[in-house]
Amino acid sequence: MTLEEAIKYSEQIADSYKDTVPDCDCAKKHRQLAGWLKELKYYREECNTFKVKGIIKSLEPIKTVKGIVRVVENQRKYLNKGNSK
Repeated sequence: MTLEEAIKYSEQIADSYKDTVPDCDCAKKHRQLAGWLKELKYYREECNTFKVKGIIKSLEPIKTVKGIVRVVENQRKYLNKGNSK
């Protein structure tokens, strides 16, 4: 199940209780879960955008092959740090 599918599923469950049992605790919990999943999706997208912007920004001053190698090595270290968490 993807994150987007989990969001839709949680919203569907919450909506299914709307007409039958409006104050259902289960519906409230699924609505809250959908909200948290949306927040997670937002932060993941922002993190990916930040990484891409950081890579592009770090490539701007490169003028030599040695500089390219140094930047690539630094980016590899940075990305590996993020994956080890």
